[in-house]
Amino acid sequence: ITGLLYAAVILLVWNPLSLLQTGFLLSFGAVLGIAMILPVLRIIFVLPVCLKRIPGAESFFDSALLSLSAWLGLAPLSAALFYYLPLYSVFLNLLVVPLCPLLLADGLAGSMAGFFWPEAGTLLLLPAKVILALFRLGTEWNAALPCDTLLTGHIPVWMPLLFYGVLILCGSLFRFFWRPVLGRGWFRLRSIPPSRWFVFMERGSLKLPSRRY
Repeated sequence: ITGLLYAAVILLVWNPLSLLQTGFLLSFGAVLGIAMILPVLRIIFVLPVCLKRIPGAESFFDSALLSLSAWLGLAPLSAALFYYLPLYSVFLNLLVVPLCPLLLADGLAGSMAGFFWPEAGTLLLLPAKVILALFRLGTEWNAALPCDTLLTGHIPVWMPLLFYGVLILCGSLFRFFWRPVLGRGWFRLRSIPPSRWFVFMERGSLKLPSRRY
């Protein structure tokens, strides 16, 4: 969160009018949501052990939590700027997020090859074209679904500001106070057999025996 604050200050010092740009607000809103909400979701929602054996299950599950945290972080801004909330974008991001690294890598490789051999660059950019076509089909399919948006209407400016203020406060409290307690307490009991649930209170916090199971 400190790096995010430094980046915002540098950009605003360079161009104070960036604060009025939609791209600036959405970018920092998404990053703030991921930084504050994702650690909480990773503790609350744990992938079952039986599903961890499936190849790619953990990365897909983490992408889902990442998408949900970004959506929650952008919800107030979406309502304030566009007067609606996209309800299915969380699921659409499950397609977009895993393919973004491949899209960026292929675009970079194709662009560099195009400087020296245009035909090779065109050939290398074919996977990127396929990925972009999938993104377009996904957005069209998302827009065709019923109840794809929730109309919120105009909301006062103080509501998003209050939301992000409470988010930063709660995220900071969770990171420095509640996360150590929850990490050693109830949320770890789900990975331990019920016959070995020996939890005791020590100085007001939940702790587990040092033995590993």
